[in-house]
Amino acid sequence: LLSEAVMIKSAVFDIGGTLMEYKGMPCVWVDYYENGFLHVCEKLLPQLTEKNIADGMEILRGYNPSIKFREADYSYERIFGEIVRKWGVDIPPDKIAYCFFEAFPLKAYTYPETVPVLQKLRDRGIKIATLTDVATGMPDELHKSYFPELMPFFDLYVSSTSCRYRKPNIKGLCDIAVYLA
Repeated sequence: LLSEAVMIKSAVFDIGGTLMEYKGMPCVWVDYYENGFLHVCEKLLPQLTEKNIADGMEILRGYNPSIKFREADYSYERIFGEIVRKWGVDIPPDKIAYCFFEAFPLKAYTYPETVPVLQKLRDRGIKIATLTDVATGMPDELHKSYFPELMPFFDLYVSSTSCRYRKPNIKGLCDIAVYLA
């Protein structure tokens, strides 16, 4: 353990793979895109064609940093807005995005040690922040809804969506440093 001489004022955590995980999900979710768009077709837009679904998948893949590396991150509004325009439909991008991710078998699992560790840090007066990458096209609010029990522990939640850059870009850490300074 740390000696009493060390004064820790803050701790920063990644969320996925550090504090929790989506059980059974691979690191890259590209294989779920088609099911997501088929779900959109079933629930919202029955007029979608196979070409529409292929176009949506192509657009989403173009934004996925695992396929096309980039550090800049883009909002779900931009990504699904582009898909909506390509499809020529009049429906808000958020409705498409939320419906799309409903099809993913996301089962959040918070590691058993997570809450006790966060509570100990909180009890010692240590500020807690998080820096996490959000899945391509996923609304930040939807991402946070999978771990509501953790949110009260964070003095600051920074995501690739909120700071507009993905790790390893230092923008998110810089934002956290400024906030916690």
